Amino acid sequence: MVSLAARMTIRFLQRKLDAQLAACAGVAAHDRASNKIKPLAAKFSCILQSCKANLHFMSNWRIRLEPLITPIFRIWWRLRRGATLGVRGIACDEAGRVMLVRHTYAKGWHLPGGGVESGETAIEAVMREMAEEAGVEAVGAPKLAGFYANHANFPNDHIALYLFETWRACPPRIDNEIAERAFFALNALPDGVTKGTQRRLAEIFNGAQISANW
Repeated sequence: MVSLAARMTIRFLQRKLDAQLAACAGVAAHDRASNKIKPLAAKFSCILQSCKANLHFMSNWRIRLEPLITPIFRIWWRLRRGATLGVRGIACDEAGRVMLVRHTYAKGWHLPGGGVESGETAIEAVMREMAEEAGVEAVGAPKLAGFYANHANFPNDHIALYLFETWRACPPRIDNEIAERAFFALNALPDGVTKGTQRRLAEIFNGAQISANW
């Protein structure tokens, strides 16, 4: 984040220069009788003003080059960081039961969800995944309930958890991805509910301490 760092550095130096100018002016005003301080303060003021002008020039130079520099750094960040983002959703029926799904390619019961596709926002992704996997169509905007690191399952992966407070049923996508989907009472969860799913349900419904990790 070079542009942000440069901007912060320039602002910091400008504040320091302003403080030094003020201090210098205060000394000169306090001892106007001294013929030695006045020339020194004036000279120092000129130097500082010149430095501020140079900093302003550097800032303009950075702004001009930023359209070229930023894309290069973004490519570098993508190669070096490689972060990925997934989403999960929590939806309950009128009886307070929570929707869980079991995939054909993974063990256990999970909250519905999946990956955020290219060009898609997280909220768009969770609304799509909930409709496709669980047959849950959002009526109001889902509420972000938590953001978690998922490094244990996949390095640099993260999961955004959303709460569907208002929704209506819709036909789920029929494919070979979901083996089962059903609502379960919180005190009667099926065997094989994943640890991460259990922790999220405890945080949302039982007031458990929120973890930074999925």
